Amino acid sequence: MDRKELFDRLEELEWEDFEVKEAKTSIPKSSFETVSAFSNTNGGWLVFGVSQVDKTFKISGVDNAEKIEQDFTMPRNPIVTKIFRVIKLAENAGSGFDKMFNGWKAYYKDEPVVSGGIDFYKITFPLVKITKASEKTSEKTSEKIILLIRENPAISAKEIAEKIGVSSRAIEMQIANLKQNKIIKRIGPDKGGMWEVMEK
Repeated sequence: MDRKELFDRLEELEWEDFEVKEAKTSIPKSSFETVSAFSNTNGGWLVFGVSQVDKTFKISGVDNAEKIEQDFTMPRNPIVTKIFRVIKLAENAGSGFDKMFNGWKAYYKDEPVVSGGIDFYKITFPLVKITKASEKTSEKTSEKIILLIRENPAISAKEIAEKIGVSSRAIEMQIANLKQNKIIKRIGPDKGGMWEVMEK
């Protein structure tokens, strides 16, 4: 976002994807709530160094941009973070990008686009519109899953994926949908259990 875009946004009356924080010397705690909200919706812009009173904005800047950036990337308690990593309850720094990309690629053929500058990254995950054709494909996949389960109630999601020729993750989503719609149910544990097709 350049200076002109910033001023244009500041002149708008209302927005859901844009928030300013003064953050002259450090990041306000409310910033993390904003980041969480943006992460769980359609994303947005969080601009530091701007204060707001009613509909008036003042650009004050930040004293130390590097410190502000580090406040976002450094854990609050490094010792607890290290312990969580050792016992596999947290991931190593930087592995989140790989997980996001691999997860996206499991469902969509369009890859995320990474752009950025010296002090930021922007990752665009292209939205995929569901078409009639993809809905029909999904229905056919569900039908194939049901047939395979009828043939072999002990079949695993991985085996179903191999037989149908789609990703394991796609099959897991289809199975979750079939379970939610009470078309199939799992009897017993993941290992050693079996599927049951509910008769309609």
